[in-house]
Amino acid sequence: MPLPAVVSSGGEGGSGSAGVGSAGVGQAASGGPVGELLRTRILEPAELTPTYLDGAEAALPGLVHGHGRIQGRPVDTTSAVDPPAAGTAGALVSTAGDLTRFYRKVLDGTLLGAATLEEMTTQVDAPLGAVSGYGLGLSRRESRLGSQLGHDGGIWGVHVLVLLRD
Repeated sequence: MPLPAVVSSGGEGGSGSAGVGSAGVGQAASGGPVGELLRTRILEPAELTPTYLDGAEAALPGLVHGHGRIQGRPVDTTSAVDPPAAGTAGALVSTAGDLTRFYRKVLDGTLLGAATLEEMTTQVDAPLGAVSGYGLGLSRRESRLGSQLGHDGGIWGVHVLVLLRD
């Protein structure tokens, strides 16, 4: 049964850490470029076609711009922020559809395997607002919709939150 998704972003595309910060560790372990590692081990197997690593691959046209405030005035943060400066924690650019697809494949065990999924969904109590616990890269949140698993992340001007019902 497909898991229903709740995705919140600034629009159709955005940049945020939503679970890929650890890819930098994979780069160090594999010795290969992180963009290639993400593409061959995650993006292609999960069929995340429009998703790419900013700075390592060509940008796609039509993505939303980040917005913030300086001295109370709204500004477009798109060229003011350098997401690749945050490494893999801020440089992944995706769409709401790809983020939903990624988390569905993670949570049904097809992308990372049963052992990794078990580590990700074994929660340690860590209440903080709506977050009731954390696993390996996934937080559990409680809401009127019930229990949800997901991750959030962002940089100045863009925030991404992906939640799937548990």
